[in-house]
Amino acid sequence: MRHLLALLIAGASLTVTGPQAAAVACTTPVETDHTAIGDPFAGPGAVHLLSGNKLVALPSPELAAGDGYGWSAEVADLDGDRCADVLVGAPYADVNGARDAGAVYVLYGGGTRPPRKLIAPSPQQDAHFGWSVSAGDGLIAIGAPYEDEADTQDQGAIYTGTADNLRRLSQEMADVPGNGEAGDQYGWALQFTRGRSLAVGVPYENNDGAGKQVGEGLLDTGSITLINDVTAAKITATKWEPEELEAGSRFGYALAYSDSVGLAVSAPVEGTVRFFDAALKQTSTLRQQSAGALAASPDGRLAIGIASTGSVRIVGPGRSDRTLDVTDSDGRLGAAVAFSGNRLVVGAPDRGPYGAIAVYGRNADEEETFRPGKGAEFGATLS
Repeated sequence: MRHLLALLIAGASLTVTGPQAAAVACTTPVETDHTAIGDPFAGPGAVHLLSGNKLVALPSPELAAGDGYGWSAEVADLDGDRCADVLVGAPYADVNGARDAGAVYVLYGGGTRPPRKLIAPSPQQDAHFGWSVSAGDGLIAIGAPYEDEADTQDQGAIYTGTADNLRRLSQEMADVPGNGEAGDQYGWALQFTRGRSLAVGVPYENNDGAGKQVGEGLLDTGSITLINDVTAAKITATKWEPEELEAGSRFGYALAYSDSVGLAVSAPVEGTVRFFDAALKQTSTLRQQSAGALAASPDGRLAIGIASTGSVRIVGPGRSDRTLDVTDSDGRLGAAVAFSGNRLVVGAPDRGPYGAIAVYGRNADEEETFRPGKGAEFGATLS
């Protein structure tokens, strides 16, 4: 039987439910190399877990067709038991009669806790809560980039904290830098960095000066915000939007972080990836990279997925780089990228019949391919 728990969050209640579904078995500890693979268009959606060379379909909670389950995913230890948990976004789920309001599911490893369903305190139609997710240091972050603020459409908001206690943040808050405007889509991309710091991608923000504007200035230049500590009573944050950005650059579209790489931020229309240190100081720029997907490894490598050309570029320590010899534009190779230990996992969701992932060893161009027994666009998302 479902149970409902109302949690007090910043003056509002976040609804948490436990659907009837089996928990994820803890066959491997969280330290083991594994990758979550999303197939959000397979009916209601699906998620698989690659552990070593074993591909396993994870149990699904109660879903409806078109929920987009697996649109976003993140593997982390969320409850401190050293078992791998999986955070899964379903941003097209209908909630309490609100179409496409969105939901996020927490699948706990260990087999002792049922999955949990998280929804926004006031589900909005077309808000797409769960569009993006990130996890780090026992914390989670959830993006709802199409959430409206008062009468301003698609301004966007994020929810951060733990599954038991999330708080809502938006650019309308005094402590959060930026002017919330229509179409900003704050929270399009999320990435925990060091400790409790969170980077927020806002790729559709306009460079239009101070104060609220409508259709003014340079459109969709984009920006990022680095929140120093998402658990702090008083939020402190820094906003960054490079002055040289042109209209339509969409800076902040994809984010990746590791201590050795720093924060990497893509502007796919401009064709750049910029690197930042912990103080959000830009350290270097890669050009001619229309990156829709990024992944950073602990040993200092950055993978740049370019699905439009079906290619992947790997930038190593010292910014040395190479491009994989394999290209597959028809399969959209590079739609998603993730590191799993020394291995690079690359999504090719249009590779028949149901999509695929290609796994590459370090400095190798030969791929090991994994496919599901059924699906639609397996490999559309990776974590």
